[in-house]
Amino acid sequence: MSSWDSAPEEGAAMVQQDFDGVVRKITIDEAIDRLAKGRFQRRLLYASGVCNGVNAMAVMALSFIRNAIIIEFNISIDQSSWFESSVFFGILFGTLAFGPLGDRVGRKPMFLLSSTITAVCGLASAYAPTFEALVLLRFGVGIGVGGTVIPFDTLAELTPSRFRGAFLLYLGYFWTVGTSATPLLAWYAMQEKESWRLFLLLCSIPCWFSMIFGYLWVPESPRWLLTQGRDEEALTILQNAAKSNNQNADKVYPPGTILTDSSEDEQMDSIASLFMPQWRSMVICMLLVWAFLDFIYWGTIQVVTLVFAEFEGNLKLFEDGEQYAYDYGAIFGSSLAEIIGQTAVLALIDRVGRVPTQAVAYAAGALSVFCLCLVAYMEDTGSETERYILVLLAFCSRMFIMAATSVTWVHTAEMLPTQIRNTAHAVADALAGSGGALSPFIVSPDHSMLTIGIVMGTITITTASLTWMLPETRGVALGTAISRASSPKTSPSPSTLDGSNDQHAADTLTMEEAIPRDKEDDVVEAADDSEKGDKVALEENVIEAVDDDVVETTNDKNIETEASKDVSEAADENVGSTDAQNTDAAGDNAAEQVIQTTGTQGSWEELEAGEEERIAAS
Repeated sequence: MSSWDSAPEEGAAMVQQDFDGVVRKITIDEAIDRLAKGRFQRRLLYASGVCNGVNAMAVMALSFIRNAIIIEFNISIDQSSWFESSVFFGILFGTLAFGPLGDRVGRKPMFLLSSTITAVCGLASAYAPTFEALVLLRFGVGIGVGGTVIPFDTLAELTPSRFRGAFLLYLGYFWTVGTSATPLLAWYAMQEKESWRLFLLLCSIPCWFSMIFGYLWVPESPRWLLTQGRDEEALTILQNAAKSNNQNADKVYPPGTILTDSSEDEQMDSIASLFMPQWRSMVICMLLVWAFLDFIYWGTIQVVTLVFAEFEGNLKLFEDGEQYAYDYGAIFGSSLAEIIGQTAVLALIDRVGRVPTQAVAYAAGALSVFCLCLVAYMEDTGSETERYILVLLAFCSRMFIMAATSVTWVHTAEMLPTQIRNTAHAVADALAGSGGALSPFIVSPDHSMLTIGIVMGTITITTASLTWMLPETRGVALGTAISRASSPKTSPSPSTLDGSNDQHAADTLTMEEAIPRDKEDDVVEAADDSEKGDKVALEENVIEAVDDDVVETTNDKNIETEASKDVSEAADENVGSTDAQNTDAAGDNAAEQVIQTTGTQGSWEELEAGEEERIAAS
């Protein structure tokens, strides 16, 4: 068991209180935002990133071994298409399994399980004795890759909102490293007829590092723990995270801190829960985008590989036993384009927003892919000029598509509510896997490049249109974008604190913390019957009065007596209630009386005038 999963000590389930008896209730969003940027997030990023890069290599490798296994096992082009699709069908199965299990069992167990399956099946596929065994093992690799949503969502749930978008996009760099390393490994390893086995062996090695890093550095998600009622475990993980970032955990989360879930709903792990009325339309639109995502991304890579592949010998069925001679330089160069796209997204996503960035990138990608296919369809002259044009179009295609799909991943993780995030992301990834499974049948030597270009361009531009219908998540608390978009009433964003504000985070009291619990209940109960606008203004007035008097009190008086006294004085001077016999009783009666009198504009103005006179006199 890693240090992150250590259970709280015996007795920790009891509510902790500091010396003044104040209980500090904060939402999980605020609690995570109090973390500074440090070693905790970096380790989590490395673990999730290595897993992301491994998954990229596992799928990217298919483009290079497809033609080698045609010769090795004497199969047809159609059979080789089914071989490529086997990984995507595995992704479909894996995401449908890992997503709901992640919501039910936890993020970390599924993270480790998916990494283990990918590592074991990836290594075993290098020694597959038959074509059927190879297909089955690559299907297993796809199941493991289907757990990709777990590390991504875990990173999203544990990163403060002020740099969450950037960290999620950093994962794209790991993915790009995986896609760029794959052609280099293919160039190094695939020199002879059966060298594809060495190639698969090399691609499986990083999988084991992913599993080790996940075990050591990935904690369980505190958000998920809260949905399971395991509040103390969630707080313990956050305290450990603060210590890992060299923060004072007792100042960031003072004694008496209690975490509350930001969502009003309970955890939902059924697919039917995705189509509840409050988020049905948005989820359907999001799922349509994901249904095209893998087809677009992997289809683009397959187009580039097909364009820069040349046959040596028989061009039809490889009857002469010759293999593809790939233009590895052009393919590697187009892979580097993803780094440019990822960097551009980092600069734009928080300035322009998630929705416009991905919509424009999808549209530009559609144009680039279509032009690439069109130029490749035209008569092949073999000139250097034509090659440079193809390289440029391939570069633009992968750059724009990488940028668009990266934002889609970030946007989806931020948009979905916590209680359905893993399930919804899993269903979305399953749909994406279905699209990816179709791509080898469309992007195939059996079809003309013009046909491929028309299909790719149409689907990509359709996806660009769908993204405009999704809610923006820039500057919005995690998981609240859908509810904000479906309701005209929006709640304020949670406060954010960086590492330099640790003391302020510990010392600042909300209205809940400053007013004694028994008085708080009376004020809240009475306020429920008043107009919302008056209630908010009254709460601000009470907070101001409490803050003024707390500063003036001597150290030997407790907060409960002073808060009750101030509420009583404000009510007596401005509303005219009877003199209290004792401070506590006066506080209760005055709070009710003040709230009840705020129904008219005149009484509210009298209250404000009286409050100003009291402050001036003091």
